[in-house]
Parts: sequence; structure tokens; C-alpha cells
Amino acid sequence: MKCEKCHKNEATVFVTQIINGEKIEMHLCEQCAKESDTFFFDKNESFQKFLSGLLENTNRPPNVKNASISCPTCGMTLADFRKTSKLGCADCYDTFKDYLEVIMKRIQSSTQHTGKRPGKLDIDLKRDNMIRQLDSELKIAIMEEDFERAAELRDKLKELREEGEKDE
Repeated sequence: MKCEKCHKNEATVFVTQIINGEKIEMHLCEQCAKESDTFFFDKNESFQKFLSGLLENTNRPPNVKNASISCPTCGMTLADFRKTSKLGCADCYDTFKDYLEVIMKRIQSSTQHTGKRPGKLDIDLKRDNMIRQLDSELKIAIMEEDFERAAELRDKLKELREEGEKDE
């Protein structure tokens, strides 16, 4: 199929645009598609601007552009961290928290550790997760006015919390 604009090259870009229920189909070659500003949206933005907006990184932390943020303890700035990818002290983790979370999610797809742990730590973590789960179930039981279930959950929570205090 030939390009509908230049009628010379093979059409490789197929665009379907629906405006107010009216369907418009365009078959263009790559060159004509790049040059074309005829695809418009509600705010008069071109198709190319729309696509480039989709490709921009939307997961930027709030302070990425503000490189003047600095750690109160060691004086390291966000710009310094971005250059070296190393933090200066333990307080840097709190100072650059928002920025670090986004990086961790991008690299590891999560901010929680999911790998192997020492046995004792694993038991403590399982207990903490169970406490959180039972606590949310308790709130649901109370909202549903299922007080018998709520009493059972309360007792289990009490046991788990006492176990945790004994182990410490």
C-alpha cells in the first residue's frame, strides 16, 4: 500500500483517529508521518507531541530538579548523589528518601526485600506480616459487626505481639 500523502513510498504508519464519532484513517510512509502535523487532539497538540509526552519519564521523584537539597549531617547534595550514586551517611537515606524510592522501584520493581534472610529475621518478618494481616481482618470484622470473629482475631493479635516482646 502506497503512502496517501506522497504516493511514492510504501505506507508503514497506520493511524486511526476518531473525533466526535467520525473515523479517519491515514496510511503514511515513515518520512511523511514524521513531517506531518495534521493529527490534532483536543488541545491542538500534534500527534508527535502527544507521543513524546507518553514517552517521557512520569515516575520522576518530586525533587529531581531541585539539586540544592542537601543532607544536614554530611552536606551531600542530590546533585552529588546523582553523579556518584553513593550516599554520604545514614541520614542521606532519609534526606533523599523520595528520590531513592523511585530509583529502587525502577531497578528492583519493589521497595521491599524479597530475597533470602537470616532465619531469626525471617520469623520476625513473618510475625509482623501476620500481625498486619490480622489487624486489617479485625477492622473488617468490627465494621461488619462480626464481634465473635473480632474477639478471636484480637486474641490472636495479643498472642503474636506478646511473642514478639518475649523474643526481643
